Amino acid sequence: MIITRKYSSASNLYSVKSFGAKGDGLTDDTNYVQAAITAMEAAVSPGGILYFPKGSYLLRGTAEWRSIKVNAGNVTIRGDGIGLSRLVQADAQYPVIGIGADANAVGSVLIEHLGFIAAESLTDDGQDLEEAKGSLLSVIGDEDNMIRSLTVRDCLFENGMRRCIYLKNIKIANINECQMQAGDDQDHVTAVKPANSGVSWHLYVGSNIYLDEDDQPKARVLDPAFGSGSGTVVVH
Repeated sequence: MIITRKYSSASNLYSVKSFGAKGDGLTDDTNYVQAAITAMEAAVSPGGILYFPKGSYLLRGTAEWRSIKVNAGNVTIRGDGIGLSRLVQADAQYPVIGIGADANAVGSVLIEHLGFIAAESLTDDGQDLEEAKGSLLSVIGDEDNMIRSLTVRDCLFENGMRRCIYLKNIKIANINECQMQAGDDQDHVTAVKPANSGVSWHLYVGSNIYLDEDDQPKARVLDPAFGSGSGTVVVH
């Protein structure tokens, strides 16, 4: 049974379809989704709920290795379910969603009930693999003003080209109840330690399902090795 979630029309809820997104899997919805984000960030109190109703949203990269970017406020990015609200990557160079990294901008982030679907190919331009290229989701804080907290739950990540999730400069990150598909040479999660060695960070990896490219169970691939700094990784 599929449960469709209903959300209120509160003033802090920004439905991407209200800004022109089609969600038909064919139309390039990048500019419409970005318009919803721009409105959310321009509010008197920046932030709110970026809502993707049922549909497949094709997102095409434009700049900074991300298709759409969120820079301000305490943000929830929410869909109706992993099989209902799908964010489709048009070009594997660009994460479907990129968050940060402007100083003093993004506070806390919650991402839930969404499917992240990868593009089929990645053109290698020789850039350092430490960067977010080839990820489905990237969340990057500022070195001196790290994102306070990130929670990713009940999300599907389908065959990220280099990794499913890329994290950097986040004080507390919690990934739980997700399904992540990654090939033999891919990470499920890459967590980059902050460059500031005096800053502590914590990554909690909960009860997730890990699959290979053939949808078979696979051992978790977690890479927290980049950079420096004191950190804690807790895996369940």
